[in-house]
Amino acid sequence: MEQNRRINESFSYLTMLLMIFFLSIAKAGNNGKIVFVQDGIGELQKSEKQIAINFWDDYFNKRTKNYSVSSSVTSIDKFMKHLDGGKIDYVLLDGSNYIQYYHRLEPNLTDEAWLVQRTEHSFEEFVLLVRQETNIDHFRQLRNTVFSLHSGYGLLRLYLEQLVLKTSNMSITDYFKEIRDAKTESQAILDVYFSNSDACVVAKHVFDDAIELNPAIKEKIKIIQRTERIYAPAIYLALNGVSKQGQQNFSRGVDMLNNTIRGRQILDLFGIHIIKRIDPKKLQPMLQQNIAWRKY
Repeated sequence: MEQNRRINESFSYLTMLLMIFFLSIAKAGNNGKIVFVQDGIGELQKSEKQIAINFWDDYFNKRTKNYSVSSSVTSIDKFMKHLDGGKIDYVLLDGSNYIQYYHRLEPNLTDEAWLVQRTEHSFEEFVLLVRQETNIDHFRQLRNTVFSLHSGYGLLRLYLEQLVLKTSNMSITDYFKEIRDAKTESQAILDVYFSNSDACVVAKHVFDDAIELNPAIKEKIKIIQRTERIYAPAIYLALNGVSKQGQQNFSRGVDMLNNTIRGRQILDLFGIHIIKRIDPKKLQPMLQQNIAWRKY
């Protein structure tokens, strides 16, 4: 039971923490606004998540005073309609929305970006997995097979769409016989392990963790394709209307999360290694690899 619980690592943990952080930092806005785009992070709508959210919110308020609240939770479409208004300080996007909307975001961006990391590496690499017993060694051999995909991680779907298009110029629903919606990346691995699916795609570190917990997985599953380490699960972006005070408040909130005992406990609980500022230029490889997916 404990082993299965640990294997069942989920993107929902990542996104829950992001929402906790979003609600906390929104109180440090000095009349600014931090927009959390919930598209692709639907796990946060569950009622049981509110307990953890309120816990971190109370903790933050005890450590920071004299900040006014001005926050917003919105969809990507609603956010894009208000993007040019100049009244948003920060936006939190998952990596897939960052890619797809980048050409509309770019004129409004500053040189400030923050990665939310699940491991010690700034970026993630993806691996395509099949069972060892098969003769499959290339993606094109997966036509008309059953594929498991964790829909809660939009970048995985985007990567899969790219593979299908390069191979066949088809949609993923037409390419595969069936796409099983796995609740987590670990569940997608187990689908392949127990022969419920022919293949799956997950982050490499999730596969490594699964092998560490159950070495038999390595004996039964093999990697047939892997990406470069270029993918960012989620990103905070500063928009060009943010004030210096807003930037200081935001940075202070990140520092509390990364460097206080309680903050580290929450990071560890939700499987987050760190939230770290980066040069936005480091996001370019992810954009260049997925340029075909700027759909809007």
